[in-house]
Amino acid sequence: MTVEDRVAAEALRLNARYVEEVVIGWDLCPWAARAWRDGEVERRVFPSPRPEAAAVAAFVEQIAARPRCSVGLAIFPRVDLPVAAWDRFAEEVRRAGGRDVSADVAQANFATVARRDPARLVALLDDLRRDRDRAYAALA
Repeated sequence: MTVEDRVAAEALRLNARYVEEVVIGWDLCPWAARAWRDGEVERRVFPSPRPEAAAVAAFVEQIAARPRCSVGLAIFPRVDLPVAAWDRFAEEVRRAGGRDVSADVAQANFATVARRDPARLVALLDDLRRDRDRAYAALA
């Protein structure tokens, strides 16, 4: 197994943890639990530190064309962009793919986290980051 294959495998494992423990566990997406359970989630790892927006937009379009796919997750385990560059990249993907996240979902997520103990979510995310850092360090 190549280093790229191992990075992709770890990225998928960590993403599954995030989906199950954070997104589904905290009920942050109205479609996630059913889609995950029913195999309607398509995930793709983009291993480049500087991913191409066109490749990600093509993935988004592929997802939109699949009738049995409700959710698409683009995973960037090695992205190395400053926040401003990441924001530009994300906007480029949105414009190329013609899709965006609903503001209603974002507002509902904020309310969900605020109702629960936000410190618990922070602790969970910190644990996921430690897991990620250990896993990727072992691959280097």
